[in-house]
Amino acid sequence: MNKNDIASLADLRGPSGFENAVAAHLTEAFGPLFTECRIDPLGSFLGFLRCGVPDAPLLMIDAHLDEVGFLVTSVTDGGFLKFAPLGSPDGRTAINAEVVVHGRRDLKGVVCALPPHLQTAAEMEKTPKLTDLAIDVGLSADEARALVAPGDAVTPAAVCTELLGGRIAGRALDDRLCLAAALDALRRVRGLPLDYDIALSASVREEVGCLGAKAAAFSLDPAACVVLDVTFASQPEAAGHQTFALGGGVTLCVGPFTDRALTDRLFRTAEAAGIPCAPEVYGGSTGTDATPVMVTRAGVPAAVISVPVRNMHTPTEVCDPADADAAAALLAAFLRDLKGEDLK
Repeated sequence: MNKNDIASLADLRGPSGFENAVAAHLTEAFGPLFTECRIDPLGSFLGFLRCGVPDAPLLMIDAHLDEVGFLVTSVTDGGFLKFAPLGSPDGRTAINAEVVVHGRRDLKGVVCALPPHLQTAAEMEKTPKLTDLAIDVGLSADEARALVAPGDAVTPAAVCTELLGGRIAGRALDDRLCLAAALDALRRVRGLPLDYDIALSASVREEVGCLGAKAAAFSLDPAACVVLDVTFASQPEAAGHQTFALGGGVTLCVGPFTDRALTDRLFRTAEAAGIPCAPEVYGGSTGTDATPVMVTRAGVPAAVISVPVRNMHTPTEVCDPADADAAAALLAAFLRDLKGEDLK
């Protein structure tokens, strides 16, 4: 998979509820890939590959396009911006971070915390709460209030960078990495004589309750759905049974919140294609868009393909593009083998 495709998506700024620029980019950059595309009322991008068969069943493919971030809660009399989490960002990484405040115009800022010299020994042992931090944009109170209002979004300033070994670090790899994989898979099957329709849902607001996918699934009324999202990569102090090696391929979620027949078909496809694929067992919700999609309308069979990412919900998420390529290859092979009658 082209690393530039991953970085170009991950570097776009679109925290939950503020994804307009990402959806607009998809329309402009990837519109020609689809038979038709549109933005739905919540802001999700919907792209269709129509097979031309009357009354063809529809397969939904979902990858969310939002990211975690912060929200401005107030502007202090000193001109500092107080803020709260948007979604579930790792607050430990906010300390002294460079950020972008999305006010009337984008403003560069830095998160400030009490210097260690002014902290007590007990305070030094604790991670500051987000409520103890503030953003400095270099303006007076009046100047800041003219450009920033409570409810404005904040994102880390980080952009993608290539590490040794070809790996990539950056923000929003959850889930733009999987969105890039889904788009790559659709490129691979576009023009093939399929007898079912495909709808890509690049859904909004996953990080705050999977809202976009729920609305999209209700609108699309698909016969089945394949969700692509990230999972936890192995790293120091992380339990081995809860994580998966970077560069080791993809996982498929197994449990009561995914459809077993659809998941088994993906396992068989992976085995036949020689694509590394491991089971990831969930006794409850997978924490992905599959959960609301499965209980939309009369119910939608759903499966989840996951790609390992390290340092999730931080500005320095790390991925191996080979894993995203494996996800794209698996999805493309699945789409090539699938028949319309399998979805009825």
